[in-house]
Amino acid sequence: MVAFDQVEPTMAEPRLWRRVALRSGLAALVAVAVPRHAAAAGGSLAKPGSGVHPDESTDRVAITDVIMLERWARETHNAEVATSCYHPDAWVEVSWFKGTASAFIETGKREPSDTVNFDSMSPPVIWVRNGRAIAETSCAVHTVLALDGIDVINISYTRLLWRLQNVAGRWLISGLRGIYIRDTLAACGPNQDVKVDESKLAGFRASYRYLSYVLAASGRPARDDLPGVDRPETVDALRAAERRWLEQV
Repeated sequence: MVAFDQVEPTMAEPRLWRRVALRSGLAALVAVAVPRHAAAAGGSLAKPGSGVHPDESTDRVAITDVIMLERWARETHNAEVATSCYHPDAWVEVSWFKGTASAFIETGKREPSDTVNFDSMSPPVIWVRNGRAIAETSCAVHTVLALDGIDVINISYTRLLWRLQNVAGRWLISGLRGIYIRDTLAACGPNQDVKVDESKLAGFRASYRYLSYVLAASGRPARDDLPGVDRPETVDALRAAERRWLEQV
């Protein structure tokens, strides 16, 4: 058998050789363009050789994996797996909770049995530096619950900000915070109407108004000082704090 690289091109084979050349050229272009694109998008801040792994792509895969695993554990009420995703000193600040990750997980166990949560989340954008990382994901948090005897769905559009640390070669979540954008509230049934108290609704912030309403109705009022696009200064302050934390080492 004659090896492919020993075959001389003939007049009948120009298209094949053009394909080989084109593919080789595209591969070279991709190899150059991807690192440049990552840098332009705010990629790693680490100096070459100063990270935990020589190949940063390994870190990015592991970071993405632990973030997605934590969300899966949250949705499926798997406290053991959720706990394994967090650093022992992790801190969580979201609409209905502020405190340690362990308390966050314990509180989640006590959610009403008729409440269902799941997230539609984008892949994370990640910055890595010397064993620390910050990541952002766009997220639509879907909550199905009963409100005044009617099944409703509240969709809260957010950006989740994650802090991560590498501990003995394993990436763990050390912080979780959110930026609130807008939300919606609707009845699950096509022939049902949601009745809300407009005077109460008007007292909540635009970035998470309906989320605040349903939380208050369940006895867990949302905080009024969360980062949200209706108060841009709160978003700027949160992003600056995350960057400072990343650059501490």
